[in-house]
Amino acid sequence: MLHIVLSKSAANTLNALPEATQQECKTALRQIPASFGKPHLHQGLGIRQLAPGKYEIRCGLDLRVCFVREGDCLVVLMIGNHDDVKNWLKNKKK
Repeated sequence: MLHIVLSKSAANTLNALPEATQQECKTALRQIPASFGKPHLHQGLGIRQLAPGKYEIRCGLDLRVCFVREGDCLVVLMIGNHDDVKNWLKNKKK
């Protein structure tokens, strides 16, 4: 069984969000382990591979959660908007 782990920066970002947005993200995060690797379940959650080994889900219209798989953990590394995702991907390639 896969487990969700939040990096310190992702946890800080999550905690700084408005309560309703936090709850929306937490609900989506709880659903990832059961649907990861099962494309038919991905559709409702919107899991998308951004680059090899890097994934995102959407939380609402503007917010995205980026994560990687490390063994039996899905590590959330970044929570932000579309521009934040682009910058995160660019920095991860270095």
